[in-house]
Amino acid sequence: MEFLLIGLTLDSEGHILTCNRNFLKLTGYSLEELRGKKLCDFLFEAYCREKFGKTLGDLKETTYDFETILIKKDKSPLYVQGKIKRVLKDSRRYYLLSGSDITVLKTLERGYKLVRTINTIITKASNEEEVFEKLGHSLVEDLGLRFVWVGVPDFEKGYVKPLFRFGYEEGFLDEIRIPIDPTLSEGKDFQLEAIRERRIIINPDTRSNQFFTDFRESYLQRGYFSGLSIPLYINGELRYLLTLFSHEPFYFDLIQEELFKELKEDLEFALERIIKEQNLKLISTALENSDLCLIITDEKGKILYVNPEVCLITGYLEEELIGKSVNFLLVKDSTSEGQENIEFLFEEFKFPTKVMWRRKDGEIIYVEQKAIPVDLESGKKRIVFVVRDLTLITHLIESLEKEKNYDSLTGAFTLRALIEKIKLILPHLKSQALFIVLDLYQFTYINDLYGFSAGDKILRTLTERFKKTFENKGYIARVSADEFLIFLIEFAIAFSDLIELIITTPIKLDKDEIILKYNLGIAIYPLDGEDPEELYLKASSACKLAYKEGPNVIKFYLPEIDLFIKSNLDKERLIEEALKNNYFHFYFQPYFDMQNYLISGAEALIRIIKPDGEIIPPSVFIENLEKSIYRRDFEVWAIKSLVQKVNNWKIPLGLNLYPDTFSDKTFWEEVSSDLETLEGKLVLEITERGFIKNPEEIVKLIYYLKERFPKLKLALDDFGTGYSSLNYLRRIPLDYLKIDLTFIREIHTEDKIRGIVKTIIDLAHILGAKALAEGVETQEQLQILDIMGCDFVQGFYFSKPLSEEEFIKKYLLKKIVN
Repeated sequence: MEFLLIGLTLDSEGHILTCNRNFLKLTGYSLEELRGKKLCDFLFEAYCREKFGKTLGDLKETTYDFETILIKKDKSPLYVQGKIKRVLKDSRRYYLLSGSDITVLKTLERGYKLVRTINTIITKASNEEEVFEKLGHSLVEDLGLRFVWVGVPDFEKGYVKPLFRFGYEEGFLDEIRIPIDPTLSEGKDFQLEAIRERRIIINPDTRSNQFFTDFRESYLQRGYFSGLSIPLYINGELRYLLTLFSHEPFYFDLIQEELFKELKEDLEFALERIIKEQNLKLISTALENSDLCLIITDEKGKILYVNPEVCLITGYLEEELIGKSVNFLLVKDSTSEGQENIEFLFEEFKFPTKVMWRRKDGEIIYVEQKAIPVDLESGKKRIVFVVRDLTLITHLIESLEKEKNYDSLTGAFTLRALIEKIKLILPHLKSQALFIVLDLYQFTYINDLYGFSAGDKILRTLTERFKKTFENKGYIARVSADEFLIFLIEFAIAFSDLIELIITTPIKLDKDEIILKYNLGIAIYPLDGEDPEELYLKASSACKLAYKEGPNVIKFYLPEIDLFIKSNLDKERLIEEALKNNYFHFYFQPYFDMQNYLISGAEALIRIIKPDGEIIPPSVFIENLEKSIYRRDFEVWAIKSLVQKVNNWKIPLGLNLYPDTFSDKTFWEEVSSDLETLEGKLVLEITERGFIKNPEEIVKLIYYLKERFPKLKLALDDFGTGYSSLNYLRRIPLDYLKIDLTFIREIHTEDKIRGIVKTIIDLAHILGAKALAEGVETQEQLQILDIMGCDFVQGFYFSKPLSEEEFIKKYLLKKIVN
C-alpha cells in the first residue's frame, strides 16, 4: 500500500501558489489549472469548503491538524489527512499544507465497519424485521449514509413496496416505482437493473452517470450522489430490495466488489436461516398444540416423545408412555401380519393407514397413522408417527349413512334404501309379496289445523304401529311428506286388519282424536312383475287412480291400467337414460332489471334432448321425476352443473328444487364441496306450496345453508297461488319474491289483480327482498309493473327460454370473450 505525501503553499486568502508533484499525480490536475485558484474550490461539498475556510481564518496556533475530502479532476473523492502550518514572510501570511492520501484507509475502514455492522446484526437478530430495523439505523447513524430503504414485492400491484426507510427521504419513495418484473420495463435505474440482473448494482456518481437516468432529478434534489442496490433472494424468489444512498459520489466504488457480494450472500443466508427457524418454531408450536398426535420413537419403536394430544385421546400420562413400545397402544386385531415389526419402515416407508388404539380406560378409538423414518446426522434413526383421531369421523360417517338410508323424522327407510333392500330379498323369496303405496288423504289440512308438530307425531305413530304389527314380515319407507311404500313378505292377514290396526285406529292429539283418511295402491310380486322399481311404480299408479275416486279407496294394479303404468315406466326409463347419457340440458330464460333493462340473471329450465334432436319439455317428465329414485342424482347433477356455469358466466342463475330436497340434510352434504366453490349467485327457488308443507324445518335449514354458503340466494316461486303464512314469511331470509304469471296476465284488465300485485311488490320490499314478475308479455304490463316499483321482469316480451348456445351467443358472448 503506497502513501504519497503531498504539499501545497497557500496565500493568506487560501489561493494555491504551488504544490508538489504527488498532489498533481493524485488529483489529476496540472499546476496551471491549480495556481491562483482557492483550495476551497477543490473541496468536496459546501460544508467542507465552509469548514476549511473557517479553519484558515481562525487559525491561532502555528500548526493545525486537518482531515478533508478533495475533488479530483475525474470528480472522484480524495481523502487527505495532514497539518496546516502558518508562516510569516516579509510581513505577509502564508499557509503550508502537508499531508497524505488516506483514501485506501478510509475505504478499508468503511468496508470493515459495514462488515462488522451487518455480521453483528445478522448473528443476533431473531426475525427479519429486526435485521432491517437495526441495519438501517446503523447504516445511517454509524456509517453516515444519506438514505437507506428496504422494499418487498407487491405482486398484486407489480411494484416493490417500501417496508422500511431510514435517513433523509423527503417524499422520495412517493416519486419512484420499481417494477417487480423488469422485463416489462425499459427503465434506466440501478435499482431496476439490480432486479433485472439479480445482482448488486452500483450507481457511482448520480451527476455524471449516463446509464441510470430515470430518477436523477429526485436523487440530486436530495443529495443522493451515489447508490448501491442489493436484491435479496430466498429460495430463488425476490424477497427484499435493499438500497443505500450516500451524499458522496463514488462512495461505494471505493469498496471492493467482492466484499459486497459476500455481504449479499451473508444477508441472504441469515434471512433464510431466520425464516427456517421461524418455520420450525411455527411447526413445533403447531404440532405441540395440534389436534394431530405426534409420537417420536427410536429405530426399535420405543417411545421417546409424545405431544399433549396423544395423552388427551389415550388417557395416559406422558411418563406412562415414554419408554413403552409404540405397539403398546395398538389393538392387535387391527393390524395385518408383520405390521408390528418396526424395522420394515426404514425400507418400505409406509405404515397401516387405519388402526385401532385402546385407551387407558379400555375404550377403543379409531386412528389413521403415518410413519416417517428419519436418519439423523449422528447416524441414529428415528421414526415420527403422525396420527389423526378418526373416532368422531367414523361415528359421523355411520350417522350420515344412517341418515341417508333412514328418514330422520319417522325412522322408516328412505325409498332408495328400501328398494335396494328389496332387491336383496326377492331372489331368495319363495312366496308372494305386496308392494303397497299408502297416501294420507289431504294430510296438508291436518298440518294447517293442528300444526306441523302434530302432523309429525301422526307420521311417527303410523310408522311405529306398522313396525310393531309386522316386525320382520314387512318394511316401510317414507317416500314423501305424506306418502309411504310398504313391502310385505307375508300377508295372510286381511287388508281390512292392516287398515284397522295401522291407519284407521284413532290417534290422540291432546283432547282430540284424529281418524286418518287414506288411499292405497297395491301391486303383487311376482304376479304383476319382478322388478322392485317397476312394482313400486305400478302400486303408485294404482294409488293415484284410487285418489281420483276420493278418500279410503284401495286399488289393485290391474291390466286395464297398463297404459297408465307403461307411461310411468317409460318416463322412469327416460329419466334414467337421460341421466346416464347426458340427455338433460338446461334452457335459460333471462330476467331484467327494471331500472335499465339490462340482464340481471336467468332461470334454468330443464329439458331432455335426445340424440336425434327431439326436445322433450318438462311437462312430460317433471311430475315423475319428483317421485323417481333418480331424483337425487338429477338434483346433484343440476347443482354441480349450475355452480360451474355461475362461475364461468359471472351472472346469477336460478334453479327450482323439489320441496323435500330443502329439508334433506344429506343432500346438502353431498353437494357441499361444489357449493363451497361458488363465485357468484346461485338462486334456489322453492314454490309457495312446497314451503308451506314444512315451514319450520325449511326456515332453519335455509338459515344454515345461507350462513354456510354465502353465495346461495333464495326465491319464493309462484307467490300468491299457495297458502303462505306471513308469520313464516317474515322469518325467511328471502332474496326474491316471484309473482306468478297468472296475476301478470290480467294485471292490465282487473283492478283487484293490480291491487294484489302491488301488495306483493310492497311485501317483498318490506321483507328486504326483490320482486320479480314472471310472464310479462306486453308493453302495457311492463309499464304497470314499472309504476308499481317492481324490481325485475321476465317473460316472452323480452325472451323465451333459450338453449345454452343461444343464451351465450345473445347475452354472454361478449362478456366471456372479454
